[in-house]
Amino acid sequence: SKKAEKRVLINIAYRVPLQNYVVEFPAGLNDSGNIEECCLKELKDEAGYVGRIIQEFDFSSYMTYTDPWKSDDNTVVVLMEVDLDSEANAQQKQQLEDTENIKTEMLSLDYFMAVSYTHLRAHETREDLVCRLLLE
Repeated sequence: SKKAEKRVLINIAYRVPLQNYVVEFPAGLNDSGNIEECCLKELKDEAGYVGRIIQEFDFSSYMTYTDPWKSDDNTVVVLMEVDLDSEANAQQKQQLEDTENIKTEMLSLDYFMAVSYTHLRAHETREDLVCRLLLE
């Protein structure tokens, strides 16, 4: 069964400003205002899979900012599960926009060791934390 091994879905996406490929998780802009709807859509569009949300980390009391030195862009992390044995995922088919160049990979969880840390800068407060996740 494909379920036997826990894996992490990643995107290898070409980003024009960097003129290079980057490794990232499926993600997108929440144009609808509905986090669940956005997550399911981005997973289907970028990775070609149907999934289900199993845990959401709600940062509504304080936002997790991605680049606070230049913008107020923020992030909400959502943990999802993809059943690779389901009929809905039998034929993986991305639905990319013409400008998107994304390859999807499933990596064994054994490849990852997560180390997280939080640090405060002079302009940050407890309500305005910057969190970063390092994968080694």
